[in-house]
Amino acid sequence: MSTKPILFAGLPLPLSELSPDAFQAFVHEALSAIAPTLGLDIEGMAGAGGDDGFDSWGRRRSDQALSCFQSKRLKKALNIGDVGHELAKVGLTSWLDGSQVKDHFFVAAGAIAKTVARAVRAESRKDLRDAALKQAANEELSELVETVRKRGGDADQIVASYVDGLDRVQAWSGHELNTRISPVWSSLQDGIERTFTVHAVLRERPRPDFEETRYLEALLASTPSTVSLIIASASPPSNLRPRSAEAPPARSTTARSATLVGYLVEKLLEVNPGECVVLIGAGGCCH
Repeated sequence: MSTKPILFAGLPLPLSELSPDAFQAFVHEALSAIAPTLGLDIEGMAGAGGDDGFDSWGRRRSDQALSCFQSKRLKKALNIGDVGHELAKVGLTSWLDGSQVKDHFFVAAGAIAKTVARAVRAESRKDLRDAALKQAANEELSELVETVRKRGGDADQIVASYVDGLDRVQAWSGHELNTRISPVWSSLQDGIERTFTVHAVLRERPRPDFEETRYLEALLASTPSTVSLIIASASPPSNLRPRSAEAPPARSTTARSATLVGYLVEKLLEVNPGECVVLIGAGGCCH
């Protein structure tokens, strides 16, 4: 049994340290929490041996169109060749199955190559289409291409139509996956502890769910709007002079002090919550 990667407080999830199977399982669980933000519901995950490119799949809530997710735990950055290979494979498989995929997501444990980032951002699908057509001609997909040919299909036409017909193509790096997980961290706490060895400090003080409106509402609900007024009588400091040579007291210090304290207490008790009181004296003022 492999050792679980350690997750330390203040650091991102060590996704690249997971095995490919563990990464796929964790991504599937994370997608189940993230998918609603994408307008999707996750329906299934491929078992052992894969499922012809569909690591996880779901459907759009708006029209029930199929969405494909592929988890890529690679030692290198996900490059345009990797993306093209998977697009071709899923496109051919979908044709054979009679399914119509409209969203295609790549989730990498590590980095995304700049060529991939540019290709998925581009309005035109030319770079993605060319990469998929190039990979469709490779030996690795020859058996799948032959199956398509025997069914009367044209592999190049099928692959090109698949890429052009996608509504969404996205590629997430490990960093982006970490960012997308933050707002749903609480719902993933059990899955995180199953997948990683969680540092004790992080378990006791987990990463907050940064939904600003809900966070502020909860903070305000638990914060009192006023502070209770506490008044106590005490002897004045030893270096405080109760009289001066120019204005000697007309009566004893004790009597005057008691009268002043009583007056202040009486007035302070009349203060309503939310009001501000300023006490001004010869030595300054206090609020």
